[in-house]
Amino acid sequence: MDFVVESLRRLLRRPEGARWPVDAEAGLTAHDWVFDPSFGFFGAAGGWLEDHGLRHVLRSWVDDCPVRRWSVPGCGLTVRFPALAVCCLVGALTGLAGTAAFRRRSFYCLSFAFFAAMNAAALVFHVFLAPAAPCRAFPLFVDHAATGLSGSFLGIALLESAGVVRTGSRLAALCIPLFILAVLALCTVRAAGEAAYLSGCASALCGAAYVGVTGARPRDEAVSAALTVIVRWCAGIAAVFAASVVGARAICSMSHGYITLLELLFTASDIGFIVVLSQAKRLSAPSKEKDA
Repeated sequence: MDFVVESLRRLLRRPEGARWPVDAEAGLTAHDWVFDPSFGFFGAAGGWLEDHGLRHVLRSWVDDCPVRRWSVPGCGLTVRFPALAVCCLVGALTGLAGTAAFRRRSFYCLSFAFFAAMNAAALVFHVFLAPAAPCRAFPLFVDHAATGLSGSFLGIALLESAGVVRTGSRLAALCIPLFILAVLALCTVRAAGEAAYLSGCASALCGAAYVGVTGARPRDEAVSAALTVIVRWCAGIAAVFAASVVGARAICSMSHGYITLLELLFTASDIGFIVVLSQAKRLSAPSKEKDA
């Protein structure tokens, strides 16, 4: 019980060093938003980079776009990263649609459900909450945990569809809630939450890469065709995003600071999940192997 209380206290506490007037946000950049040790999305990683003198190196390589803000007249609401807000809304709707479309495929369903939660949390954290907001830690926790879980379940789902792993046993069903609880518990620690976020992204990419490189396919032609479409799209998305990272500064300049690596990353994930959703009918069809 003491562990739970301490975890909630750590989760909801005010970010250290996050006391400044709202006008000071005018000088913030996307790099600060992600890597600042006091309020950044990857604050623990940013602190490590700063301690080892590497943060300025990363700043010189990755884009340093200003944080664009729109003020909504009449209600005092400030919208940060307006382009990212659109990406989050698209992602949340895609997640909800996928949850319904894959309701009979547990791993796909869970992946899309947590994808919706991730985008909803990201919308609150990145778009609506100021760096000094006292409740900012909670959507950060949800974003980290939901991303880790969504990507992990998507990777497992792709491997299951390809026939690489089998998850129909009672033991596998029992492991799902235990895995979710374990990730949620780990994400109460900031550094572990950031690691879970990156692990989720890597799991989805590794699952697609394994299916693509090994050529693993089930005998079911519909599922096999769906996996081929997904793998090809994932390869294209990864290549375009890699090129975008190299040209991030140019993209920032051409878009007048409205498109940063955050928007590019969320756009890539949205497209990836939309592609998987487009194959829902094939992936959810009764397996001919089971019927035989």
